[in-house]
Amino acid sequence: MLTAAELAAGEGPLALESVLYALFEPMLRTWRTNPNFILMVGRLQNEPDPKLSGAIQKVYGELIPRFLAAARRAALTFLSPTCFSGCISSSAA
Repeated sequence: MLTAAELAAGEGPLALESVLYALFEPMLRTWRTNPNFILMVGRLQNEPDPKLSGAIQKVYGELIPRFLAAARRAALTFLSPTCFSGCISSSAA
């Protein structure tokens, strides 16, 4: 979905709505068919056992930088680079 949004935008601005849709829609679709899915993902993400938390990071590790780059590209149509970086930094704290 993210690839399709990027291709549709070409060299032009990327729609933030498209980036967010590509990020959340697959998870929400899975959650609708299996409500326990979101609980499992949350548990794996916050699991203190490094083997389990490492497993989820392997699955999503490559996607996170890609979505952040796409969100930055989309947000720069209405935010400065400094503002975007500040928003991401403060939300991670």
